[in-house]
Amino acid sequence: MKFYCDNCVKHADGFKGLLQMLNEKFESIDSCFKTFDSIDIGIKNLQLRHKSSGENLKQLEKLDEKLNQSINSLKNDITESWLDVVKINSKIVDNEAASLRNMISTSFSDVVRKDLDVVSKEVISVRRTIEVANEVKPVRTT
Repeated sequence: MKFYCDNCVKHADGFKGLLQMLNEKFESIDSCFKTFDSIDIGIKNLQLRHKSSGENLKQLEKLDEKLNQSINSLKNDITESWLDVVKINSKIVDNEAASLRNMISTSFSDVVRKDLDVVSKEVISVRRTIEVANEVKPVRTT
């Protein structure tokens, strides 16, 4: 048998209500802690993603740098190749022009030489005719 005083019994009901309120508050606080835990996990995931993104960005920057170097190298190669093509074509054009000049001068000199030969033969022929005519002329007067 237990003995409780009336005052204790009166306060026991209030104490039970107080304990129930405290229990509800603790459950509410526990729920908030669980929410904070999930937020903390989310923040840690974001930090990992951020770190991973930073590493990916560094890799992309390295690739971008390599790509820029490759593009610059290709530009230089194209420029050098274009200069080589221009130089080679310039030499070909110069050689063809020299060849044409030689052909033209050779052809012109050949034409002049042939015409000169023809004129020379005609001059010789006319000279002989004049000489023959001069020889014949004195013979007629006698």
